[in-house]
Amino acid sequence: MAPVEPQREATGSTYTGEALALIQQVEAFARQLISFNFSTASDIWEFQINLLSLQRETQKSISNEKTRRKIEKTKDDSLQALQMVRQHARRLGDALAWTILGNDRGIIYPLGENDPVSIPHDNHGSRGLVAICEVLASRGWGFPILHDVTDCLRIGDATFVTIDGKERKTRTIESKTRHIEPPRENPTASTQYEVTISFVGHEAPEKDFKFDIELDPEPDPPRRPDRRIDRQAKRMHSALMKQSAQIDTPFIVDGSKAVLSRGESNARSRWGEVREAIAEARSTGYSSIKIDDAFMCIFLYNSAGLSAEAITGEERIVSDIVQSGILSKGDPQYGIVTSFLPEEPKRSACNYLPFYLYSIPPEAICDILHGRLVIFSAAGVGAIASAIEDVGFRVEIPKSDHPLHSMRIFSEISGPSGKRFTAEFGHLGIHFMECAHEFMGVEYVQDVILTMKTSTEKTLPGIIGD
Repeated sequence: MAPVEPQREATGSTYTGEALALIQQVEAFARQLISFNFSTASDIWEFQINLLSLQRETQKSISNEKTRRKIEKTKDDSLQALQMVRQHARRLGDALAWTILGNDRGIIYPLGENDPVSIPHDNHGSRGLVAICEVLASRGWGFPILHDVTDCLRIGDATFVTIDGKERKTRTIESKTRHIEPPRENPTASTQYEVTISFVGHEAPEKDFKFDIELDPEPDPPRRPDRRIDRQAKRMHSALMKQSAQIDTPFIVDGSKAVLSRGESNARSRWGEVREAIAEARSTGYSSIKIDDAFMCIFLYNSAGLSAEAITGEERIVSDIVQSGILSKGDPQYGIVTSFLPEEPKRSACNYLPFYLYSIPPEAICDILHGRLVIFSAAGVGAIASAIEDVGFRVEIPKSDHPLHSMRIFSEISGPSGKRFTAEFGHLGIHFMECAHEFMGVEYVQDVILTMKTSTEKTLPGIIGD
């Protein structure tokens, strides 16, 4: 197939009809966040509430489209387009949360270790949470982030953020609002609700924690006691333990010993090269950059929007990957792992920087939103394994559809009294995704694993005993 035709004016979109109208609203929200056009905290709060309303509107459109498909027994791209709009709207909520939390992964990642949470209906539980957040914010709890507006915050219902100098302090709460049935002898009595707020490991900033909130008098249908409360409390406790753990100090979480390590990396996102590549793609329709011997990125652009056929038919992608050398270093049998922006909806949280916060022109971000700009990242699995081995580790790659996530990494470490142990370092898939989506080289993964090894050697006596 012929290369993508070069076009300059960003006027088109891969969306049509209802999906187009919705993505245009997402774009308006995105431009406001990118420019951070807010005068007060109240403006940010209003932005958050309105974004949640847009997400609900999108979810309603998805439900209606599913119903239409069942009735008419037809299939087209309308449902997938609406689901992508929802993904973009949720990731915009993630971008807001990342911004308020100062991009602190130590706070964000532990709150994402849960299954996806659906967009809530506009009911008493949701309205009650909003009212509670407004009251607590007015009482000095800080700015509230509604987890419902995000995809990355999956534990608890809201996180309050206060900034003291350069330090951010957070409190995460779980809220439940239950309608209390009126007594039979007085069925016309005023509507009452029981509000339960759970804090794990946090103290309320005041002893008198009573307050009044106003809710719509129409009750929700009666429900059985929610058994999820106990499970959610355990998740909140686990997240808090990980957020508040001391560096290089063993602690117990979920019944097992764990260690929080933190280090510095010299690896940096290649924003200058990325901006140049985007400018070239907007001019010619195509560009690519090699991050290092393990990672490369390809940029495709069409002002009218890129179809799936245009992407898969672009012959230069394969030739550029081969010529980049990311397959020639290490064992080539493991091939490459690819990822795309915009990303498809998936079950696990996207634990990497939302593209709305990329250090690229706002127009390029809107190009990603509308499908005019697609970024294709390729990682050479063998090259990554070779780079890890270069800094003293042994690597095994089991047969898997997700080789980077299943990669096993070992190292010999010294224990008490000089005894040698073999340590295995896992769960590094998140850091590989950071490299791919934040345009960092494999040096970043090397630094992460070396930090983990150093931390393990420091804390081994406390883990296994002296």
